[in-house]
Amino acid sequence: AYLREANLSGVDLRGANLREANLRGANLCRANLREVNFCRANLREANLTEATLTMAVFLEANLTGTDLRGADLYRADLIEADLYRADLRGANLCRANLRGATLVRTNFARANLDSCFIYGISAWGVNLEQTIQSNLVITPPNEPRITVDNLEVAQFVYLLLHNEKIRDVINTI
Repeated sequence: AYLREANLSGVDLRGANLREANLRGANLCRANLREVNFCRANLREANLTEATLTMAVFLEANLTGTDLRGADLYRADLIEADLYRADLRGANLCRANLRGATLVRTNFARANLDSCFIYGISAWGVNLEQTIQSNLVITPPNEPRITVDNLEVAQFVYLLLHNEKIRDVINTI
């Protein structure tokens, strides 16, 4: 589907298949997008403020610069999604799967990241001001579950647990 810059504000697309759709710059503000398939979709700079995205699938989707303020992403699948400069202020990402996601300069201020799966994320320059961070799962599905309560130290803790060279460096220091 080619829906670039389309105005779909408030639309109800529950369960729709928008796999590989071009929604760059589209307005989906307050839309009901529950369980929508956005696999490999281009949502760059789209407006998804206050959208319902419960259990939506964003596998390898481009969400660069996307406005997701106040969006409900409960149990959303964001595996390997690109969230570079995305604005998720006040968003609900409780139990969302962020494995392998790019979180560079992503704004999570006042967001809820409770019980997110964060193994393999790339997190740099992330805004976590007043963000709920608890039970963040740092291990892949095939390993025993290990959780931390801080996104900023999650990668470090995983490296300590799985990289002997890092432990040796710390012991030396």
